[in-house]
Amino acid sequence: MRQVDDAEPGTTLVLGPGVIDFTFPPPEPAPLTTIAWRLGHVIAQVFGERNARYFGGPAMDQRNMAYPLTADAALAMLDEGQARWRAGVEELTDEALRLNCREPGF
Repeated sequence: MRQVDDAEPGTTLVLGPGVIDFTFPPPEPAPLTTIAWRLGHVIAQVFGERNARYFGGPAMDQRNMAYPLTADAALAMLDEGQARWRAGVEELTDEALRLNCREPGF
């Protein structure tokens, strides 16, 4: 994670006020990922995508999330995503959970 002013052309994905390092195919060997990079993955792809898919949350994935630039902002986004997920799951019956929350390939 870095501010847009620090972006390196061709190796970053601009998302809101911040950018993430992103190249495809990934470099070999893959660089060490930061806690911020991994937390962004959990916020966008674990909670964001699934909350949108199952519980009416806003559309979110790794390419359209406005990545937070501070730890406090990241933790607030993580808490919000987890709270929405938990509230949604708690409202499901066992049968609805079995039928409606299946991930592709599982």
